Amino acid sequence: DAEKEMKHLAVDTLFDRISTAVIVGLPGAGKTTIMRHFAWKGFDKNPDSPILLVEAKNLSVKAKKNPEAHIQGKDTSNTKDIFSVLTTLFLCPGIDPPDLSHKEKSQIEETGIALNQCWQERRLIVLIDAIDEAPTLALRRWLAAAANHLMGELCPADSETNPDNLPLGRCYLSLRVVEMEGEGGLAFPHA
Repeated sequence: DAEKEMKHLAVDTLFDRISTAVIVGLPGAGKTTIMRHFAWKGFDKNPDSPILLVEAKNLSVKAKKNPEAHIQGKDTSNTKDIFSVLTTLFLCPGIDPPDLSHKEKSQIEETGIALNQCWQERRLIVLIDAIDEAPTLALRRWLAAAANHLMGELCPADSETNPDNLPLGRCYLSLRVVEMEGEGGLAFPHA
């Protein structure tokens, strides 16, 4: 049966033994608290590992011309594109890509390249919190596809049975349980 068994683990055990996971729960259940704990735990374990904590509810796509311009033409199977989008949404909220200054574009490019390099070295911890609270359906789907790609690259298959071989890099995301149900629900085969 291809369906995965849902597991219940202590938060620290999850972080120590599994490199990818989807944290699912009801509103107020502590998903954001877990993600913030993972950020702290990652820094505590290795202060040199960069941590990217993206709280989707704070992403702004209030761009006047095209609210989804940041993700158009960006490939969710290309880590350079993934980190470029996350950097743009985080550093320059609400600005249409064509309206970014040369300095902003340069900062985004440099940050995206640095994050991608850290990811390739398996040192980056990516935490995408409250994916279901991203401001548009298209962005939620884009973030879900990007997270699936990142999780797939970490090859979590034997991480639980051999946690000593677990890379420093991680990818976790959180969402409310309702987002995984029904025809329009999000699926995460690599978690």
